Amino acid sequence: MVLALVLAVLVPSSPASALQPGHQSVVVSAQPNRTTPHVLDGYVSGFAQVGDIVVVVGNFTQVRTQASTTIIPRTNIFAFKFSTGEITSFAPAVNGEVMDVLAVGGTSNQIWIAGGFSTVNGTTQRAVAKLDVTTGTRDASFKTPAFDGRIHQVMLRNGKLYVTGRFNNVAGKPWPLFAAVNPVTGAQLPEVRLDISGPRNGGALSILRADITPDGSKLVAIGNFTVVNGASRTQIFMADLTTSPTSLANWSTTRFEPLCSTHFESYMRDIDISPDGTFFAVATTGAYYANTMCDASSRWNIVTTGANQQPTWIDYTGGDTITRIAVTNAAVYVGGHFSYLNNPFVGDAVGPGAVNREGLAALDPRTGIPTTWNPGRTRGYGVYSFWATDAGLWIGSDTDRISNYQYHGRMAFMPVTGGFAMPPEEAGSLPGSVFAAGGAKDDMGATLPASSLVRREFSGTAVTASTTLSTSTDFSTVRGLFMLDGKLYSAHSDGTLQAQTFDRTTLGTASIVELNNLPAFVSDLKVMTSMFYDRVTARLYYTVSGSSNLYYRYFEPQSTITGATRFTASSDPKFATTRSTFIDGTNIYFGDTTGALTRYTWNSALGTAVSGTGVVVSGPLVDGINWAARDSFIYAGTPQYP
Repeated sequence: MVLALVLAVLVPSSPASALQPGHQSVVVSAQPNRTTPHVLDGYVSGFAQVGDIVVVVGNFTQVRTQASTTIIPRTNIFAFKFSTGEITSFAPAVNGEVMDVLAVGGTSNQIWIAGGFSTVNGTTQRAVAKLDVTTGTRDASFKTPAFDGRIHQVMLRNGKLYVTGRFNNVAGKPWPLFAAVNPVTGAQLPEVRLDISGPRNGGALSILRADITPDGSKLVAIGNFTVVNGASRTQIFMADLTTSPTSLANWSTTRFEPLCSTHFESYMRDIDISPDGTFFAVATTGAYYANTMCDASSRWNIVTTGANQQPTWIDYTGGDTITRIAVTNAAVYVGGHFSYLNNPFVGDAVGPGAVNREGLAALDPRTGIPTTWNPGRTRGYGVYSFWATDAGLWIGSDTDRISNYQYHGRMAFMPVTGGFAMPPEEAGSLPGSVFAAGGAKDDMGATLPASSLVRREFSGTAVTASTTLSTSTDFSTVRGLFMLDGKLYSAHSDGTLQAQTFDRTTLGTASIVELNNLPAFVSDLKVMTSMFYDRVTARLYYTVSGSSNLYYRYFEPQSTITGATRFTASSDPKFATTRSTFIDGTNIYFGDTTGALTRYTWNSALGTAVSGTGVVVSGPLVDGINWAARDSFIYAGTPQYP
């Protein structure tokens, strides 16, 4: 009992910000901090901050401040003051590449470093060490066992310092790729072990990257392996850290089993867990192979269990590597040597839907569709490090130009100050105003002019008032409508998607939304019979003439980018007769060719109207009101009722 109490005092706590800081309410600025130093060669692979001191690690030999051209020798590690950019005297002698760095936390002024070194300050210290950030002195009391290969990452959780990498033995015993040590003494913790084997393509067995959930219960790792604890786990596995010994979690996927280019031992490149611990994102290389996970970013749920797990979304580059990925509350950041995203159909070319993003992008976490954040960077090999903190995003790379070709040698800090918030996506609600357009009928059943809108005050079960609004807009070509954040979006028979402001009385000038060469979507727009947007999943749903399917594409309101891929949500005969659709939270309303309006329970996660829940709430045979129109939409201002 006494020993346990002593250890509880000595072992540093594992703050929630250690692995998943990223509690950012905005997408970071596209303009980097101007005072950060420059690394003049090699690449930067990690960052840590202790108070005002930022420690930078990687594979390099020279640095300088932003304010001076004087070259300062630093081998693979240096430190500077964040407030001023001044490079400190911190200069430990490390005889190999430093691949990761982590602050001890709390009131400590120490860090852990990990990599491919065997000595620190002339003393034997293999693969992992603890240093003072002021003096560079090695903590001699931190005595780790001998690792026979390099350590790629160190992660603090559960009072343990977890390490992953490319080692096969620890202290002379078989202990492949994954281990843990006491964060104070460095002593190995024997309960942390997994049997990992089966490298691909004759390559070296390795965990390339890993992350741990904020609550310390799960670890997700990627790399070159195919078997974990005797079970098939190709290139990715989830471990349960709550058991002793560590066990394999009931989570697996076969999506990374297909080969990409045989030039790669593993095409996995990075994994990062969301700040709330509910999902993770994966980045890959591999060259273009249609319908695989090669050269893509993807999102995966943590909370689901079982075999044959599938990604929530995939965003393809069209044949270029994504080297790093970072998840925050506001965005999923990707970095690499890609030029395009939303590009699933062709390799090494600009395909339908592709949008230009040079080496950096911020994606909507719901869909993987790019936002407008587009600082750009000279691509090189790619990004070697992302570190998302509550204050911003650190970027380490092998190039020196970013944000409209500004010089920032191999590292940059993009602050949250000056960033932008994602739109609120006010989609309207009931009771509220529902507008019908394009061949709409008044409450007497008379067809109105094509420039008229019918406004109905609708509770969800009954129409309480109805008026007609004359406009200067011709709605005869409209094929679908939905409203979001004060903008009315409309599909047209000429294959365009248009947007214009609307304040319940006046329509603004319509502008055409750029579709980035999506001919299949243009064809769908021409023959749509209804359209609606689900803000929960950021899906743009629609029905088309002659089809019993409900289709959807991802749609990003912030950038107005439409997803390149069309998905089928569900099939039902009612979709063939649908002529207007709108949703209100968990309810969806369908107007059909008879003029009836039917309400169903809406399952947003599955994208389906729940069978057996349909109730006709309005229509010629219910209240005499005819809902026949080109489409209907709930008014959605910002705020809804000014």
